[in-house]
Amino acid sequence: SSGINAEYGVKRETENMSFFEGHEHVPRTLPFLGYLHEARDVICTCVAGARLPASLAGPMFNHTVVHSADHVNAYSVMRSLRVTCWHRKGWREVFRTRMFIEQLIKPIISPLLDNRLCRLTHQPFYRSCYMGLRELDKKYGFDIAESVTASVMY
Repeated sequence: SSGINAEYGVKRETENMSFFEGHEHVPRTLPFLGYLHEARDVICTCVAGARLPASLAGPMFNHTVVHSADHVNAYSVMRSLRVTCWHRKGWREVFRTRMFIEQLIKPIISPLLDNRLCRLTHQPFYRSCYMGLRELDKKYGFDIAESVTASVMY
């Protein structure tokens, strides 16, 4: 029963974009939030253009753009971190730390199939999503569109 309630809560929060309501000034003061706000509009437009249910736009935005942007930003902060040469648990722990940054934080590409939108432009839906996000990258000076994946799963 608690799993169902947790799932329902996650779904409601995924679809909850009320944070932006009444905060139209946010894009001017916080460029990254502005980028996300406009990226959501891009995804909503693409979903509508593909005649998919509008209810899929929010979850798609969260599971593609937000997830990928999270990895891009976290990696930009963590990639320059230097770990100590010795750790009380030994070298294995040091290796794991660097491997965590490079393999799990760095923008993820499936080892089986590169599912980034930029590689799926032969499909009209993904092409329109990618092109819209690429325009936002130019507008905001970010480099996120190249890392956005079609799904958080392989």
